[in-house]
Amino acid sequence: MKKLVKIVLALVVLLAVVVIAGVLTINHWARRGIENGATQALGVTTTLRGIQVGLLASEADLDSFSVTNPTGFDGDFLTFKDGGVKLTVGSLMEDTVEVPYLHLTEVTLNLLKAADGKANYQAILDNLKGEEAQPDAVKKEGKKFVIREVVFKDVTVTARIAVPSALGAVAGLAGKSISGGEIKPVTLKIPEIRLTDVGSGGDNPKAIRELTDIFIKAILQKAMQDGAGILPAELTAELGAKLAQLKSLEAMGVNMTGTLDKIGKDGLDLEKQKANIENLTKDAGKTVDEVKKGVGGLGDLLGGKKDE
Repeated sequence: MKKLVKIVLALVVLLAVVVIAGVLTINHWARRGIENGATQALGVTTTLRGIQVGLLASEADLDSFSVTNPTGFDGDFLTFKDGGVKLTVGSLMEDTVEVPYLHLTEVTLNLLKAADGKANYQAILDNLKGEEAQPDAVKKEGKKFVIREVVFKDVTVTARIAVPSALGAVAGLAGKSISGGEIKPVTLKIPEIRLTDVGSGGDNPKAIRELTDIFIKAILQKAMQDGAGILPAELTAELGAKLAQLKSLEAMGVNMTGTLDKIGKDGLDLEKQKANIENLTKDAGKTVDEVKKGVGGLGDLLGGKKDE
């Protein structure tokens, strides 16, 4: 009897070791899969600190994800603090995994534009454009997912634009020197972004690199729409123009609640975005003329007097 008890205990311990080893292996490969897929889609390094799949594999916790900025920009482009995923256990061994719910919290997006006109979001979106041009066989490599609902909570968007040399010259006419400086950061708070039917329909599941494409576009599109009148107009116009060159969320079978269905309608098409940028340029030229004539308001803005 004692010998039988020992055998049973040994089997229990062995089973526990196998289960723990299996979970650790799943965690490792899941983390690597997310990082590799996101890096391929965005063209920059992405890092997921950790993922913990539950013993019953019905849920998983995500810990600290970051997307580094393109070359030439410091810091991160996007981060989130943590998140959670609910999984359909029966689909884990299938080619397509069913995910009823995914939520990511404390999402931070940093939009930067340098004095030479280059912007971090331009490089990211250019890479997504190239990614979308890849054959479907390449884009859909690896495990595929159908996510019924995705929620980004507590999204903070920060925009910073360096003062271009031309504006520095204008400031010089007003008796001020701000060349090479930076406009004060502008912050936009978005309580929630909700997506539904990501990869649904059974014949359109998404690989990690495609999910990355969708998530980044959704956050940028929401920032552009909610940031109108808050974020710099030049920045939102450029975002609109870049997003218009990509496949819309609607075309990818994704719904985003509380926003426009897609880029390219209701006046957000590429040509109108280009016109917005051209108008901004014209307005900047008018400002230069006004300063030269001594009747512009830029002197007040920079702390000087109108007659300067």
